[in-house]
Amino acid sequence: MTGEELKAQRKAMAMSQGGLAEALGLTGTFIGMMERGVKPIERRTILAVRYLAGAAGTDTAPTRPHDRNTDVQEEQDVLEALAAAKDALARMREGGPQGPEQTAKLRRHCIAVLGEITAFLADQEAAAG
Repeated sequence: MTGEELKAQRKAMAMSQGGLAEALGLTGTFIGMMERGVKPIERRTILAVRYLAGAAGTDTAPTRPHDRNTDVQEEQDVLEALAAAKDALARMREGGPQGPEQTAKLRRHCIAVLGEITAFLADQEAAAG
């Protein structure tokens, strides 16, 4: 996803930079930097945006042709993301009650993981279909 594509997707969802930033747990300034190409757009951010767009019914991402090598890598990415989310949750539980910042951080991480899972499953359905 390029910065221009990120901006187009954000606008298709009728979100401001600040609104998208809040949904992703980032800052509006950082969203702007990604849209201008100053900062790279991480895979988890792309997938979280795709998840939000899919939920809003405004996903503008082009569908990709089926590629088994890509499927294997994406499956590994999803499994790694799930393991990371599980580890983060376990660490937070061991640490006892968390403040609002830690809770928000876990929420953002979960949104990113859900985005990865949703994107992977959608690609699998499209390839099978």
